[in-house]
Amino acid sequence: MPYKGTADFRHDHPEKTGVLITNLGTPDAPTTSALRRYLGEFLWDPRVVEVPRNEPEELAERVRLAEEQRQAQYPGREL
Repeated sequence: MPYKGTADFRHDHPEKTGVLITNLGTPDAPTTSALRRYLGEFLWDPRVVEVPRNEPEELAERVRLAEEQRQAQYPGREL
C-alpha cells in the first residue's frame, strides 16, 4: 500500500510522533534456531524495518553475538 501523505501538511507546525504497536508473529518454538529464523524473516521485511539492506544483517549479527555471549555466561541454558 503506497503512502498517500497529507494534502494539508505544513512544515511550520510542530512535528507529531505516533507509535504503532502490533503483533507480527512469534518464533515457531522457544529455541535459539527458531528465534534466529524468525528474526531473519522479520528484519528483512521492508514493511517492518525501513533501512538500507545491509543494516538488518548487522542487527542480526549483533543479536547472534549477544546470544553467544549469554550462552558463554550461562552454559546449557535455553532462551
